[in-house]
Amino acid sequence: RVPKDEFDSLVSDSPFAELVTVLIDAAAEARSVDFEELAERLPGESRALLRSLAIGDASVEASTAERTVDDTLHWLREQRYKREQNEITRRLRDPRVSEEEKLQLLGERNRLLKERQQSLRSNPEATAGGRGGSRVAPV
Repeated sequence: RVPKDEFDSLVSDSPFAELVTVLIDAAAEARSVDFEELAERLPGESRALLRSLAIGDASVEASTAERTVDDTLHWLREQRYKREQNEITRRLRDPRVSEEEKLQLLGERNRLLKERQQSLRSNPEATAGGRGGSRVAPV
C-alpha cells in the first residue's frame, strides 16, 4: 500500500519506524508472535509506544483501522511536505544562495505543490477540516 522508501522518509528516525518495522517482520514469520516478545524486540521509546497503543482490549473494525492508517499516512505526508517547504523557504531567503540555485528551489517547490495537489485529489476523504489537512495528529 505504501512503498517502503516512502514510509521510511515519512517516519525516519522515529519510534513509529522502529515499531512498524518490527510489526512487519513479525507478520512475515510463520507463527503467532507473543506481545511480550514483540515488546522485547523494540528499544525503549518504541516499546513504550507499542504498550500505549495496546492499552485496552477494544477490537477495531477493519474499515476503522483502514481509515486510521489512511489518515495517519496523510498526516505524515503533510508533515513531510511542510518540512520540505520550510527548508526551501529558508534556503530562498539565504543571501548566499545563487540565482541559479534559487530557480532550482522554485522548481522544486512547484514540483512539491503539484505532488501535494495530486495526492489531495486522489484522496479527498483524508482532508478533514476542509483546509487540506487533518485537524489533529493521528494516534
